[in-house]
Amino acid sequence: MLVDVGSKWGTLRVLFGHGPRYPGNKLDHTRCIIEMGEEDHVISTGVALLHPRDNFCRAIGRKVALTKALANSPFNKEQRGKVWSAYWEHHKK
Repeated sequence: MLVDVGSKWGTLRVLFGHGPRYPGNKLDHTRCIIEMGEEDHVISTGVALLHPRDNFCRAIGRKVALTKALANSPFNKEQRGKVWSAYWEHHKK
């Protein structure tokens, strides 16, 4: 997902991945990586871990991982809002 937040950041790439923590296990985490530029400079990451008693849900995992990635990022409120707007546009129900 590409997001233009303007200013010095320009266009960001937000990537999501789902997988098991250990080979052979069920899906149990979702990770979000926010990159800048063509050199794939990582700005922030976030990981959502699944509780053993919960069912895996990609949508919830993406939201939690993106929330954590944005909390660890240097973006201001307006830039975070642009990322969320792009997320909701890309992941419509």
